[in-house]
Amino acid sequence: MAPTPQVPGPSVYTFAIDGSGPYIVIAQTWCRRIEVRENYDLANLPQCDLQQFAPGTTSNPGLIPKGTAAVFSRGRGSFVPGQEVGRINTASGSCTVVQIESEFIV
Repeated sequence: MAPTPQVPGPSVYTFAIDGSGPYIVIAQTWCRRIEVRENYDLANLPQCDLQQFAPGTTSNPGLIPKGTAAVFSRGRGSFVPGQEVGRINTASGSCTVVQIESEFIV
């Protein structure tokens, strides 16, 4: 019986953002999906609406309601470490976000 291939779990990074961006989202690992969302829990509910921009742009952002993730994905191939995958900003205020990188697109 052949061994089952092991797929690494997601990589998670935390950073702070505010409305003075937009901040460049950079892949830290080889991955196909990057999710950026406010870092919240039941004691600290989400506070920030996010703005999501295409790579290299600072205009016409998509509005991401608080508590919802901004998702960047590659259908074919992978993001490579150091690659700009998009940009993110808060609509107002500041918050801490988590960047979750994974191989799976759901």
